[in-house]
Amino acid sequence: LRSADVPSLLELPPGCVFHPRCPLSEPGLCDATAPALLPLRGREVACHVAVREGRPAAELLDVASTAT
Repeated sequence: LRSADVPSLLELPPGCVFHPRCPLSEPGLCDATAPALLPLRGREVACHVAVREGRPAAELLDVASTAT
């Protein structure tokens, strides 16, 4: 996690509401535009990065953690 701070439900951040604490967050994308709910491998996800890469966020995080 980038941050353990959970935003107020009364003042959600712009873009994806998870971007302040998401390790996959990309500046200029996740903080600017809310992701659409799109199909990915038989499920629906709302993540710019996961949809672009064609893999669920959990798989992308596994790859990132083994690369360090």
